[in-house]
Parts: sequence; C-alpha cells; structure tokens
Amino acid sequence: MVWLLVEIVETVLDIAFWVFDAVPTLIGIALVVMIALRLADRI
Repeated sequence: MVWLLVEIVETVLDIAFWVFDAVPTLIGIALVVMIALRLADRI
C-alpha cells in the first residue's frame, strides 16, 4: 500500500516538473504566434 502511494507521488511530481519545464516554451510559442498575427494584420 505504501509503495503504491510512493509510486503515485513520484508520477505526479514527474508530471509537475514536466509541466513547469514546458510552461516557458508554451509562453514563448504563444508570444511568437501573437506577434505573427499582428504583423499579418498590418500587411
């Protein structure tokens, strides 16, 4: 039972770290898309 809880916690932490690592990339992509759309509107 304890092992199962440890496995679950480790999995959740792995996912959390992956999400935190991905956030800056997602923000960067979102900014690039926003800028591209604004430039496209001007053209």
